Amino acid sequence: MSPNPPEGDPVDREVVDVDDLMAELRRRVADKKAKGLYGVDALVADALEDAGPLDAERLETLRALAVQRVDLTALPSSKPVVGDALGKVKAVMTRGVSQPLYVMAEQTNQFNGALLAYLSALARQASDATARADRAEARLAALAERVAALESRDADDGGRSVGT
Repeated sequence: MSPNPPEGDPVDREVVDVDDLMAELRRRVADKKAKGLYGVDALVADALEDAGPLDAERLETLRALAVQRVDLTALPSSKPVVGDALGKVKAVMTRGVSQPLYVMAEQTNQFNGALLAYLSALARQASDATARADRAEARLAALAERVAALESRDADDGGRSVGT
């Protein structure tokens, strides 16, 4: 491709100063890092910002994502003469060096399982607390109605106190 655009080219090609562009990008990244936008906590906070309580559907999604599977499928070689042999060598080598992957995947699965059990327990506790709060609000509303009725009756009785 030639550096000069062809005649009548509708695309406006502007010269870009890479050094200025990189300086601007570095400045923006530094500003965002200073604000905490590139930290892991910020990424988690963004993901959870609109998340509601952990319902059964979200927990099932997490369960499906929690299991790490090791896929050791070696891609076949496309070399015309030695392709089959090379593919078999790759498969044997992949299996031979894969033991640490299995150990790491098992450790990750154990951790994720424990974390999911904890999250499930928290979800149950949150659900129970919500139910108790709803019952308490209903009782409070009933008590407020009774107090209002007693005050109304007291006002109708001419202001005499209830105990006299």
